[in-house]
Order: sequence, then structure tokens, then C-alpha cells
Amino acid sequence: MINYKHLLAFVTVVRKKSFTIAAKELFMTQPAISWQIKNLEGEIDLQLIERKERGTKLTEAGKQFYVYAEKIIKAHEQLIEEMKQLKCMEKGKLIVGASTVPGEYILPAYMSSFKDAYPATDVMVTTTSSDEVVESLISEDIHIGVVGMKVDDSRIESKPFKKDKVIMIVKDGHPLLRLDKVCIKDVLAYPIVVREKGSASRRVLEDKMETKGLKLKNFAYFTELSGNRSAITAVKNSNSVAFVSSLVAGDSLALGCVKAVEVDDFDLSRNIYLIHNKLKTLSPLSETFLNFMLKQKD
Repeated sequence: MINYKHLLAFVTVVRKKSFTIAAKELFMTQPAISWQIKNLEGEIDLQLIERKERGTKLTEAGKQFYVYAEKIIKAHEQLIEEMKQLKCMEKGKLIVGASTVPGEYILPAYMSSFKDAYPATDVMVTTTSSDEVVESLISEDIHIGVVGMKVDDSRIESKPFKKDKVIMIVKDGHPLLRLDKVCIKDVLAYPIVVREKGSASRRVLEDKMETKGLKLKNFAYFTELSGNRSAITAVKNSNSVAFVSSLVAGDSLALGCVKAVEVDDFDLSRNIYLIHNKLKTLSPLSETFLNFMLKQKD
């Protein structure tokens, strides 16, 4: 009969791509791991893993088996975690996925306050693009997400948390600074630096441009860079423009490294959202965290 130990050994070997590393991970000997896999394969009468000199390789049966085995392991881990939380609300592990702006400029202070209120909790924040945060919620790799856009997905609940504004920045002395009023058509004459696809600030910009019948290709040219800081650096050293969060640009504006330019009839105000997977029941710790954060909202 297939048991949890069989599945755990199999999933760990696949994740680590090594019997030796999996054995260390599970505090077992390598022969014991091999025995678990051999018994598992014997139970279903199929080979799941091919042993190679340089690691392991899944058979076709192994690939299909892994999809279900991983779901069972994740469900088991979540069950144990939620039972721990029910036993003692102030204990437990919470993984928060955040897009760049909230992850770097908003959450750190709130994480500190939350830890002060619930010192026994283990809270981890991972920072990535908004699209990847949503994917991680759906795959249940994180518990709560914080992103700079409302998510258009029936599986995701979005709750407004903080206000932010995406502003246009240029270097000091840029020709646009000499205009009394700047329209978006004036801006099109210059190159633009944009964030990578999946970024919420880029989505906000593209959505607004679409309402004006415009696309990025209407600019002189555009350069795609990963991260807000690289966009600011590019602007400081060229005649490019960039649209970035006012939170990101704050220090550079204060130092005079870049200047903000208001573009007429081109407001890019937005909300930062707390999001979670509606198809999954919130754990007590996740619900406590959501309520704590919403009390801090603007």
C-alpha cells in the first residue's frame, strides 16, 4: 500500500534531483530513500525514476505521478500548519508574495509591526512581479499576495490597501522641463524605459495609454529593464523618460537626481491590493494578517 513516506521520499528526490541530497533533507540514509522509491514503484508496478550518473530523470509515468504526489504533500503540509495555528493562534508560518514596490517600499515597516504583535509567528516575504505573485497564489506556494493592480481573475480576491501614484521622471535639464504644459504626445518624441512584462506599474501605464489609443511602440523607442532602480539610473544618464511609483522615486527626487513631470490628462493613480486565493479557505494566521493589514489602510 502506498503511504505518505513513499510519496514524501519520491517528491523530495524529484525536487532535489538527487537521492543523496533528498536523504540529507529527510534525515535518512541513501539506501533508505532508495528502498522507499523501490517499494513505491513495486506498489504501482511502474518505474518512476531513472537513475543517471548525473542525477535522476523522471519517466513518463513518473511525470504524471509527481503532479498528484506533490499536491498530496502540499495538502499534508498545509493541514499540519493550520492545525498548529488552531492550537495556538500566535504560532505558525506565513508566506507573503509581493510585487516590487510593496515588497521593497511598503511591507517592511508593516512586517515589523506584525511581528511585534505576534512575535511567535514565522513570516517570510518573497518579492517578484505581480503576475508571478498571482501564479504563486493559485499554485498555493504563498498564502497572501500584495500587488500594485487589481487582479482580473475569478479565483482571486483583491482588497484595496494603499494608494500610490505612478509618475513620469526625467533627468535634470531635460527638454520637457522647459514646456509650460506637457501632453502625452510631447512625451512620445523621447525614448521610454519600462519595467519587464508582468510588472504592475507597466500594466498601469499600458492600460492608460490604451485609453488614448497609444502603445509603447508609439514612443521614439522603448527599453525594457528589470527593476525600478535600473529605470531611474537609465533616466539620469539619458534623455529617456520613465513612469515609476512615486514611492520608488521619492529619494531620487529629494536629492534632485531626477525631476517629476506632470503629464496633462494622464493621471496614473492606483491602489496597492492585498490578494488571496478565494478557492482556498484562509488559515487563521492568514486571516489575522489580512485583518491587521487592512486596519492600516489609507
